[in-house]
Amino acid sequence: MSRIDDQFEQRISELAAGEMSEADAALLRARIAGDPALAQLAAAYARLDRALRGWRALPAVDWTGQARRLRHAVEDDLARLMSQYHEGLLGEAEKRRVAQRFAADATAARVSREFQHASDLLDSWRALPTNVDWRAFHARVSGAVRRDVAGSRRRRWIGWASGLALAACVGLLAILSLRGGPGGTPSGGHQAPRLVTVEVERPRGDGRVAVTFDPTPPPGYEAIQTSGPARGVAIRPTGDRASQDDAPGL
Repeated sequence: MSRIDDQFEQRISELAAGEMSEADAALLRARIAGDPALAQLAAAYARLDRALRGWRALPAVDWTGQARRLRHAVEDDLARLMSQYHEGLLGEAEKRRVAQRFAADATAARVSREFQHASDLLDSWRALPTNVDWRAFHARVSGAVRRDVAGSRRRRWIGWASGLALAACVGLLAILSLRGGPGGTPSGGHQAPRLVTVEVERPRGDGRVAVTFDPTPPPGYEAIQTSGPARGVAIRPTGDRASQDDAPGL
């Protein structure tokens, strides 16, 4: 064909595709009607245009989603092979094929490491005790806590009670001093000056109170005179030089 024929073929293709203005299309149709060769070429392009119109109605393909689904399918198949490989379910030939894929495929190597980590984790869990009586364990822990709390309360009650015992002991000794206690004379007779020594030991445990009757206070004790006839009470542990105001009142 001549150059003019090539130009007419291009314009005929544009006419079939509807890419030409109405004025140009009318002129071209008039030219085609007077030339049998152009009419035959225009008919061929019209058939091609009708065939392509069916393809234009097809929906768009989500190639990204298709690639993602294909990749997941490949990875799922790879994961299945990896799982069977690490569980020892593959034959020797398949093992060699999978091992070769490990060396050549970075994704396969990553999946293999993940399955190996999961396998090691499951092996470590198998060593843990399986039959644990959690209810009994909870009861033992709760019982230990209750016993510790009860012991703390008991120590506080003992400390408070020992203070009452000390006050009661001092009061009793003051009464005995008025009536003529141990080593004294009956009430109304001559009474020699006596000193009642009260020794208090207060550790963290129960505590202890010791009472002695001495004519003079021991070293390190402080005598507190009572209102009775020539009798006193010494209440000071050795080394404790607290002021006289700290002593319990009698």
